[in-house]
Amino acid sequence: MIKKSTFYALVITTFIISFNGLSKSIGISNYAFDKYNNSSKNYNPLNDYVSLRPDYILTETSKYNFRNITNCPGPITVNIDAGTCGAVVTWPSLISDLGYTINQITGLASGSIFPVGITINTFEERDGFGTLISTCSFTVTVIDDEAPTAICQDTTIYLDAAGNATLTAADIDNGSSDNCSAVTLTTSQTAFNCSDLGTLNVTLYVEDAYGNTSSCVANVTIEDSIPPTVACQDITVQLDAFGNASITTGDIDFGSVDNCAIAYMTLDQTTFNCANVGNNTVTLSVTDIMGNTSSCTAIVTVEDNIAPTITCPADITVNNDAGQCDAVVTWTAPTGADNCAGAVVTSSHNPGDTFPIGATTVTYTITDATGLTASCSFDVTVNDTENPTITCPADITVNNDAGQCDAVVTWTAPTGADNCAGAVVTSSHNPGDTFPIGTTTVTYTITDAAGLTASCSFDVTVNDTENPTITCPADITLSNDAGQCDAIVTWTAPIGADNCAGAVVTSSHNPGDTFPIGTTTVNYTITDAAGLTASCS
Repeated sequence: MIKKSTFYALVITTFIISFNGLSKSIGISNYAFDKYNNSSKNYNPLNDYVSLRPDYILTETSKYNFRNITNCPGPITVNIDAGTCGAVVTWPSLISDLGYTINQITGLASGSIFPVGITINTFEERDGFGTLISTCSFTVTVIDDEAPTAICQDTTIYLDAAGNATLTAADIDNGSSDNCSAVTLTTSQTAFNCSDLGTLNVTLYVEDAYGNTSSCVANVTIEDSIPPTVACQDITVQLDAFGNASITTGDIDFGSVDNCAIAYMTLDQTTFNCANVGNNTVTLSVTDIMGNTSSCTAIVTVEDNIAPTITCPADITVNNDAGQCDAVVTWTAPTGADNCAGAVVTSSHNPGDTFPIGATTVTYTITDATGLTASCSFDVTVNDTENPTITCPADITVNNDAGQCDAVVTWTAPTGADNCAGAVVTSSHNPGDTFPIGTTTVTYTITDAAGLTASCSFDVTVNDTENPTITCPADITLSNDAGQCDAIVTWTAPIGADNCAGAVVTSSHNPGDTFPIGTTTVNYTITDAAGLTASCS
């Protein structure tokens, strides 16, 4: 076969000769070859020359494809070899029709085990100088069409407190696998409840990464191992006229529940009599439909509702004993009655006890042999009819404190006396109080706990013995007013001072009066509220 370079040279030479008068030579370097498609490119080197001669037209008449590697296969597609994750793939040996060396640069050699998927195999043909002459490339596609292996195992799952259970694929998988890839596991049912109790068939689906599937069936046993939640309530029952009482499970049950359903309830004791009066511990047992059992205890209080009777005397009211804050009181004690012998009467007080002032409740209680009781009561009221006493000190007379219009007065306060402790003494004034000029009545009152009172009083008289003071201005001498036989004279009038407010100043003349020729005496007098006076002139 002619080499491509030689062929191009001949073609180019032929075209040159066919153009008369064309003087330009054509170099072999003006063509290109596509080493990947084994063919010449569309570029034609004669285009350069035809462009110089516009009266010529160059027409492309053909393309030539050159093939130097024979037996280059097309795409190969095979299934995996059984039980493996690949396939042994072979193809005919590749031959260079020019005798050059062919080397594989990508992919695997013929006869190799090819993995699942697409493998690109590329071969190059190079001449003795290492120049790339041509290539051969094809794909080997290995398809995984082998289903995974599904292996199931039986399992048991338990309902939770809400009556539900969940199954995962891993619970029933027993080593399912695939020859090539990890597997995805799913189940035909994942959620279960009380309606599923027992053994069910659940399918395990196994899928590999290439969409191949298989399945197996496992026996899944749904069990309820949670006992009922039992709730008891204490109750009280009354003995009937024959001394008997009975109860049912419904009396003790206080809303026992189960995650599925309760089958039945039982009590360890259902009947009671007089010997059971008081608190009795009773056990309630609850069993669900799977035989799980729980229990709780309740207190059943048995009571005898036939109570004894007792009647107390009427209320008693007395006055305190003389000089005492209490009184001794007597009465006839009640005995009571009961339908059973052996009743015992107790009381808070007894006849002949001493009772304090006020109302005291006396209670009698009768208790029969079964512990049943009845009570009655009456009030013993002791009135305090004895008044308290109090004595005040004698009247007190004092002078005002120096420079003051009052006086601080002290005395010994009376305390009073009463037949009962706790009497309270109040007063209108207290020792050490300041009293004004004049007479003030001081009253003491004693009040006992019964509200009885007694009072006394005395007078505190404060006399004002401190005279007021006044100072006149100096003598005044002046000439008569012009053309007059007298003169108008002014001065600052004295106001005086006193220990008490309200002193009054009077004068014989006033500033601004008209005075005759000669000497006139002006007199000022101050008089306080007590009538004490002082003068100046």
